[in-house]
Amino acid sequence: MELEIKEDGYYVGIWFLGNGETVDWMAVVEREASGDHVIHSRFRFYDNTAPDASDPFNGRDEKCMLVARFPSGVSEDHVIRTVDALVEQLIATGITPYSKHKLPVGGNGRAFIEVLSKAPFAHMGTADAPAVNTSKLEGRH
Repeated sequence: MELEIKEDGYYVGIWFLGNGETVDWMAVVEREASGDHVIHSRFRFYDNTAPDASDPFNGRDEKCMLVARFPSGVSEDHVIRTVDALVEQLIATGITPYSKHKLPVGGNGRAFIEVLSKAPFAHMGTADAPAVNTSKLEGRH
């Protein structure tokens, strides 16, 4: 997922669900300065036929990005429960949870990067540095 992480932003958490073979889903909840909560999410459908299929940055996977916004009157707890329910719905509709994670952040951009960098499913890079696969698990995530 390509998401601009703002130093002074506030990030609620990161959710990840993947079947380890053909698809994964990731969501990040951000609280904007206006008080609105925004769910940034994406599905990734793997191209396992390519010779470089194990490279998460080969550009061959299909991605579908989705954004949902909750106005400032909606509580953070409600937004969290909504994302949790969405994860359960995705499992019910067929994404077998080979890898399922809910990672609370509750902080700014630095806290977000700290939490994400330790996640077993994360493949991170910056505009100035090459991407690094932080996965401790074998296989695609």
